[in-house]
Amino acid sequence: MHIRNGDAPYNDTLDAMSYWPEKKTTIGAALNDDGSLSIVSAFGLESLFMGKVSHNKNIKDMHL
Repeated sequence: MHIRNGDAPYNDTLDAMSYWPEKKTTIGAALNDDGSLSIVSAFGLESLFMGKVSHNKNIKDMHL
């Protein structure tokens, strides 16, 4: 994906999420071996819980 978008290779999943066009969907979840969940988000969870869609200002080309 980084090649298609003209970005440097992403360091990890959280880094890749920081390039998503809008912040609300930048959330990932993983089921740990002990059954607990790990949640990551490049921009936090506030906009998700508020139902607010806000664009990522770091995106170079917003022609989506």
